[in-house]
Amino acid sequence: MMLCSSAPVTSMADMDVQLREQMSEIDSISVSIDQAFTDHEGSPIGFSLPIHAQTMAVLSHWGIDIVSPDMSPNATLNIELRGAALAARYAPPGSGYAILRFVGAEITGRTTLSVGDDQIFASGFEAQHKPPSHLSISEGSDKPTDAPFLTVYESSEFRTQLLDLTAHKVGLRSLVLASAELDSIAHPDLVLDLVNAETNPEGVIVDLLGDERQEVLDSAMSILEIKSSGSEAVAEALMLLTGHTSDGIKIKAVDLLGILGYSSAVEVLIDLLKYSTEDVRRSAAVALGRIRSEQAIQPLLETIASTINPTITDPAMVALEKITKRGFGRDEEKWIEWWESSTGMKIEKYTNPQEQSNFWFALILVAVGLVWLGWPRGTRSP
Repeated sequence: MMLCSSAPVTSMADMDVQLREQMSEIDSISVSIDQAFTDHEGSPIGFSLPIHAQTMAVLSHWGIDIVSPDMSPNATLNIELRGAALAARYAPPGSGYAILRFVGAEITGRTTLSVGDDQIFASGFEAQHKPPSHLSISEGSDKPTDAPFLTVYESSEFRTQLLDLTAHKVGLRSLVLASAELDSIAHPDLVLDLVNAETNPEGVIVDLLGDERQEVLDSAMSILEIKSSGSEAVAEALMLLTGHTSDGIKIKAVDLLGILGYSSAVEVLIDLLKYSTEDVRRSAAVALGRIRSEQAIQPLLETIASTINPTITDPAMVALEKITKRGFGRDEEKWIEWWESSTGMKIEKYTNPQEQSNFWFALILVAVGLVWLGWPRGTRSP
């Protein structure tokens, strides 16, 4: 789950200060939900989505009391949703007839929030999944209630709007934690708005980067992509994440260290040039090229001298170009020759035995495959 979504939504970031102040004063709310679903011909069907439960979860997470209308709530939240099952006819091969399958759906909805007689927020959401042009005989259902309403609903912006609507009441940290718990997303404009509203945004981000949940870590690092930070505390938190058990988290932390230009991370990144996973080594080389520290020149040269894998050597040589301003391109020999003649320090060439073994094993497999296919011509037995 990523914190950010590129989909345009009406968010709190688009609202004026007065409206945000109104939101911050809401501590009780009544909720009205109206949803109705039909089949492809417009006839009502007995189906509903878990909108009520998710709405209650968001509001409760923010500490907003959900009360009945007769208890004089501060505000009223109205949610209206309409859904329709979409069907198509498919002809099984050789059957001579077509069968009706409900394999599509569409939903439209509108969320409004009112304080007294004043409507302070209104936004629509919609999503659609059209029936595919082809379908296997085992797929789909002849029941409209089996249409993919839930899939379509989850692709809509409804939960995003709920988060946007209530986030300014509690701030950035709670938004990230709620997004993780509710498996939802928030619009980047809103995130940036909340970051700017924080008195100590770096402190919040560092706190989130210390969370053990991958969804929270993903979200916290996504914030850094939206709003970069030069804080050394952030750098230290990211460096700690380069030791995370998940290579995905490790790589994202490495990428951000490079993007944000943290020179304090150079030694950590140099160590990762020897890591066991190819993608991590590649990311470390790219990050070192972005930071452009001369301290990385020799380790990068040792990297290209010790591997035959272009996925690693190519970004390492690109990094060398950025750091040294030399134009040797992808010529490994010229890079090593330049270094040795300039410094008098020799770069030992060696290849990781496991990597070399994998390389030759791959070549043997290719050769066997070519022979099996009859190349060179006539080598395959009849």
